[in-house]
Amino acid sequence: MVVKYSIFGPPLSLASSGIVIIYFSSRDDMERFIKTISPLVKKPSLRERLFYSLFVNVEWKGGVSYRRGCPEYDRKFGDWRKWPEP
Repeated sequence: MVVKYSIFGPPLSLASSGIVIIYFSSRDDMERFIKTISPLVKKPSLRERLFYSLFVNVEWKGGVSYRRGCPEYDRKFGDWRKWPEP
């Protein structure tokens, strides 16, 4: 499993303390993982939910946000929710 993380400094720290990015080879793998860790994940604040929903364009399952590709790809290829499944 490939994992990256970042702890944000100012000014982003006002919206979020950081992020953990986990790469999956399939949507099924991702959904199984989310189901497993969901009880351990702290629910994000409203500010954090708004930040990631508006600027990172994520979907939410409980306290876990997810998306396909990085936000820069949305500008290049359109909204990730409309991309064809591999």
